[in-house]
Amino acid sequence: MIKLYLDSNIADWTYVIFKADWGEKIRIKDTKLPIKMKIEQYVCLRFLMDLDDEWDIIFGTSNMMKKENIIDFEKSRIDTDKLGFLSIFYELLVNKTQITHIKDLENNELFKCIRGIGIEHKDAIHLAEAKIGQWDCFITLDDNILKKRNAIEFT
Repeated sequence: MIKLYLDSNIADWTYVIFKADWGEKIRIKDTKLPIKMKIEQYVCLRFLMDLDDEWDIIFGTSNMMKKENIIDFEKSRIDTDKLGFLSIFYELLVNKTQITHIKDLENNELFKCIRGIGIEHKDAIHLAEAKIGQWDCFITLDDNILKKRNAIEFT
């Protein structure tokens, strides 16, 4: 069994993938990356999503995904189709796996160490919950996290 922790931006990318599968055009504003990276990440994420039935993969996340992708988007008046999709995606994760939540995380030494290397608060929550929750892999497309992956690996 492989346990894969999904960062919040994966839900957003999953929406883009499903839009393409439904035959809708993917708009450039749906992602913020150069076109080559968009295509590469689309292919990789699509492949990964198709593997869960063939391999013994468990996907999971934390309550932070709900806050970032649903509550924050409701405040910004995101389009209702996308908001509905993100809500369903999160609920599927809730029903399929455990949602990681570590009490008093902000006082945890690992969390403080991750923040100390310049990772944003919400991202540090995700990373610490993934590590403490003993997830095998942290899946993200967040450029700010990816740029600091070498420092994170030693944390």
